[in-house]
Amino acid sequence: MDPERRENILRILEESALAFHTAVDAVPEISHQSSPSPDRWCVLQIVEHVALAENGMFRMLNAAAPCEPMPGNAQREAAIFDRIASRRTRVESPDRAKPAGRFPDTRQALDQFDAARQNTIRFARETDKDLFSVVVQHPFAGPVNGYEMLLIMAAHPRRHVMQLAELASGRVTAHSAPDTALPE
Repeated sequence: MDPERRENILRILEESALAFHTAVDAVPEISHQSSPSPDRWCVLQIVEHVALAENGMFRMLNAAAPCEPMPGNAQREAAIFDRIASRRTRVESPDRAKPAGRFPDTRQALDQFDAARQNTIRFARETDKDLFSVVVQHPFAGPVNGYEMLLIMAAHPRRHVMQLAELASGRVTAHSAPDTALPE
């Protein structure tokens, strides 16, 4: 990964973690375990999900299969980031990343997210792997190269920042816009 891309992904990973923390802190702690409706997650469930997803995506990235080099494509990368970060379309989490009460409180779930995110940041800072020559099969984005996977990992908490803002404000939105395909 060239130094410019490395610095960019490190910045985005750090910014999304900070935004996620800020959004969690914006919801009064007394309501962290209260769901706005039966089909919506509470703050604790959101944080548990984001922590599980970060760990799972990191494992997927570490197990990425070699492939023919897939050159960087700024348009595709922007589309991936925007698609993952957006709440225009409701997405069903894979079972392995669904909250199941693994943490007794939001702080412990956030600590797990922080540890997972630090692993991701360390990987992005130190890897000498050619991230454009590995492929990861992401459950929603499909096949992506290693750099795109890091972008997905950075974007994912952003999606939930918006969800947390909905909880903080007391409004819950519908997710009805159609999903769009990623550019090749």
